[in-house]
Amino acid sequence: MAAPFSSNDLVILGYDEIMPIQVGSDAIAYSGKVKAGIVESEHTFVYFKSDATKEAIIRVAKLLQKNDQQYVLKSRSGPADALIKAAFGRDAKIYLIEELLWTKVNELFKSYAQNIANSIPHEPNFIAPRGEGVQPKDRLDDYLVEHFTKRDQEGDKKRLVVLKANAGVGKTTLCRQLVTRFAKRIASTRVVPVYVEAAYWGGRVTSSSGLWDIIQLSLQNYDSGSGIGRSLFEAALRRGFILFIFDGFDELCSSPRSSISAADTIGGIKEWVADGEARIILTTRTPYWDIEVGEDPEEVYSLNLLPFNPQQAKEYMRKVFEHDQQGFESASNLYSDVIAFAKQPGNLGGARAQFWTLPIAVSMVCDAVKSGVSRSDWTSQSLEGLMIAICERESKRQNLSISGVRQLDVFQEISLLSSSSDVLAFERDDLQAAGVSEVDASKFSSHPFVRKVGDGQYSFAYDFLAPFLRALAIRRATLESATPIRQSVLEAMRAEENGKGFLIEHTSRMLEGESMDKVYELLARIPAIDKSSRSFVFHLLQRLADVQVDVVNGSDRARVAVKALAEPPGSEIVRGARFTGVLERLCLTGIEFVDCEFLDVSFRGIEFEGCVFRSCRFDGEVIFLTKQDAESFSGATLGNDCELRGGARLSLESLLIGDKVERSELIKDLLEVGLSKFWHNGKFKSAIRKADWKKGALGRSRNSDVLLSVLRRSKLVDETTISGVQEGGWLFNRDAIGDLQNFMDHRRLSGLVLTAFNELEKSI
Repeated sequence: MAAPFSSNDLVILGYDEIMPIQVGSDAIAYSGKVKAGIVESEHTFVYFKSDATKEAIIRVAKLLQKNDQQYVLKSRSGPADALIKAAFGRDAKIYLIEELLWTKVNELFKSYAQNIANSIPHEPNFIAPRGEGVQPKDRLDDYLVEHFTKRDQEGDKKRLVVLKANAGVGKTTLCRQLVTRFAKRIASTRVVPVYVEAAYWGGRVTSSSGLWDIIQLSLQNYDSGSGIGRSLFEAALRRGFILFIFDGFDELCSSPRSSISAADTIGGIKEWVADGEARIILTTRTPYWDIEVGEDPEEVYSLNLLPFNPQQAKEYMRKVFEHDQQGFESASNLYSDVIAFAKQPGNLGGARAQFWTLPIAVSMVCDAVKSGVSRSDWTSQSLEGLMIAICERESKRQNLSISGVRQLDVFQEISLLSSSSDVLAFERDDLQAAGVSEVDASKFSSHPFVRKVGDGQYSFAYDFLAPFLRALAIRRATLESATPIRQSVLEAMRAEENGKGFLIEHTSRMLEGESMDKVYELLARIPAIDKSSRSFVFHLLQRLADVQVDVVNGSDRARVAVKALAEPPGSEIVRGARFTGVLERLCLTGIEFVDCEFLDVSFRGIEFEGCVFRSCRFDGEVIFLTKQDAESFSGATLGNDCELRGGARLSLESLLIGDKVERSELIKDLLEVGLSKFWHNGKFKSAIRKADWKKGALGRSRNSDVLLSVLRRSKLVDETTISGVQEGGWLFNRDAIGDLQNFMDHRRLSGLVLTAFNELEKSI
């Protein structure tokens, strides 16, 4: 439960150097400094609790009588103004704390809220997705608005809501709807929606970006003059004045360009909700959450979003064709036909595997009808077939020389121009380079699948299209085994070698009805040297093994993905492979890994007993997602010729005893991971928050506290205050920057870093 008054409240009001004042149990007091131009003033704030007595108020007034510029705060149920003025004087400045803080927050976020309300993309035919466990009569957006605004009687409502769904179900559309609704009702709800859409901002992250950097980009995008800093944002969030909507937790944390980890992000967000009234919505694809987080933390209220049912699909069509009964009937009949076809025997996976239950597919059916597509135009009853039919109709409408099939090929080529971005921009020249004539290219600005974003600049009309088209290209490469795999297709696979993004989800669903032999052949056609592409196919096999009918039992399912990489395939020796991302539900008993790389891997549900690693390299983080996995790993044999680096060595330190690793190298690794908090990508960082010390690999090391103690004794770091951060931080000794750079760049020990190393040797 949040304190009625805290130092965070003074951060909201613009104060710095905030210090507590001891005044007893009936009140809470702080002093703080604030600047007005070049003049700095110190003020005292005292908050009286609702049950404060007259005697207590007089006592506190006497304690603070020497303090200049006093401000008295209370809640609506607090002591009467007359009692306060009797103790503090007739001119006492008395404020309702709720009104004072909200007035300041409203002033700070007013421009941001107005801009986001007017500029956020909005679906005109919005149909709220269904929430599993939510009453059908309740619209999910209404349900969530009430959840975050209506005060519950017991005060135990969970305010960290995680919306889970597969790709394309409508998470982003729902978030945008909520942002718009809250932004237009700020005066009544007193809640400001702060929105981060990872699909957009994720393309701007660097390896040194953190979650706050992404939040700040979004704040400045909608209010370029925003001076809202991290401390102020977190203080307002903890007070319950901000609803933080983070759309695409999975996209941001799984990006190969991002160092933002799922575990650290969830840990930081849990801190926000632990001691305050923070309101937060996260969206994520269900498979990613299940793999990276697993069981919901106790702070989380989890909602599974369901795809459209037939009633929702018809409701959407009725909105689209509100004034066109014939159009509505055509779309409804067309959609009913494809659902019936999808359910026929032989169409494995049904409507789900063929994407027909996704809102995006229903939207495309409506676009097809608006474009003039009829049932007779639609020769293939797949979503790909519908897209071709739309393209064919566009050829007739605009008298294009390029066929519908070829148009879809062109869009696939465009999607492969950038393998790591779903918000893909392209130019008219790119269309021509893909084979579209100059005359035809000039007409593509009004194509149903294209959105014009500038002079000669385009993007796909649906965010769903870029990864979906790449997945189509991979499916084609899988099924057309006589055709060489194009480099652009391999690049798409490499971009998602960790198996955590949209591409793996779309591709696995497209291949659910195909024989596993085709995927084995795909793997065999990728050279062994292309470890990243083969890693993507490994994750594809992991997923398909769970659903394919030609994998007959649990033992086969647990071994099929690994044995496909073996030499020869099906044997028990895996040589020269790379593994990154999550390895899940695998039986590695009797498997021998030789010359393999394990880069930033997580293990869940793995049987390691009898598994052997020879000449393998472990780098980055190695995470055991359950205690059972860590215990099982002790049954594996880690050869003396294996190489372990940095975070991986720390994760496995309890196993690295005897001759398996030199003790001095293990200590250097520990030192490197700790000092990397102050030296990242060749840049010095003078201070960190105390809470940041145990994030990442260091937090999973049993020696993190020992290392911190040694660094303090060695005069490398010391405590410091950070504005608006109650727990403070750790400050690096600037006189030792040269020693730090020498160690981080060349792993050479000198000066105070050498002193710390020697101390660690004695302490561990």
